[in-house]
Amino acid sequence: MGVSHHNAQPFPLLDSQLYRFVILQLGAEDTWFSFKMHHIISDGVTMEQAINEITGNYMSIVHGTGSDTPVPANSYLDFIQTEQSYEQSERYQKDKVYWTEKFADLPEVTGLKSYNPLTISTAARREVYTLEHELYRGVTAFCEAHNISIFTFFLAAMYIFLHKTTGEQDLTVGTLYANRTLKKEKNTMGMFVSTVATRLQVEPESELLTFLHGVGKEQASILRHQRYPYNKIMQDLREQQSGTDISRLFGVTIQYRTLSFSRFDEAIQQVHTDFCGDTVSDFDIAMIDMLDDDKLVLQLDYRTSCSASRRSPELFANS
Repeated sequence: MGVSHHNAQPFPLLDSQLYRFVILQLGAEDTWFSFKMHHIISDGVTMEQAINEITGNYMSIVHGTGSDTPVPANSYLDFIQTEQSYEQSERYQKDKVYWTEKFADLPEVTGLKSYNPLTISTAARREVYTLEHELYRGVTAFCEAHNISIFTFFLAAMYIFLHKTTGEQDLTVGTLYANRTLKKEKNTMGMFVSTVATRLQVEPESELLTFLHGVGKEQASILRHQRYPYNKIMQDLREQQSGTDISRLFGVTIQYRTLSFSRFDEAIQQVHTDFCGDTVSDFDIAMIDMLDDDKLVLQLDYRTSCSASRRSPELFANS
């Protein structure tokens, strides 16, 4: 009850550190900590870094080897300054042209159902599926054999699913990328993730491998333009197409990230991710590649207020 109460407490956005954790001693050899951090200051990489840092500090205290000297870290302020410089650059203008040309005409369908996503509840549920052992190794072996990434494999599966569900061929899926392009950014805590509207034509007569490589090629293209903010794209399109009601470019998002926690002597880390109970899309899929455990965890969050979204779990339940 204590942990549930802790997790349910909202953050005050002003004059707050925007993160909290509590340590729970459940037994002589069983210690848990409940950690939460506001998304405005963190992403998946940051959460992994924070968990490792908290665990490492705790183990140092347990073994009496703790140090009062904090480990110097790269500052997120450096990234903010880099972004400000980017906004004044020629690269920024090229990226703007790339996205406004890609969405010069708008896709007919942006989700599983036509509705204004800002006018209904964001309440959602989560379904979790795990690919492990032979199935996990089968997917990875297929991807390696055909020189595609796991992310490309599942993104292509999402396009096929949306095509079969909506009947449309011109489809856009929201994809999330780490956006840590500089070496020092890879170990910096903060919110770096970029949201990208990935638009693709699904050709039903296309062979599977041809389609998979087409998805991979499109990903390679948009990665060169991923820094341009999605909210700026929306702003540009609204100005460019005045009078057109543009509430979103996609209603489905998918992301892939690897997870590997540090080893601390005899300590064994087990991580459980709590779902906050809301999502802004029809449904979001997070693919978490557990490198240490030889498995892929799929977290599927879907809106309960959008009737079409109630069908979403069938994507993997019937596969």
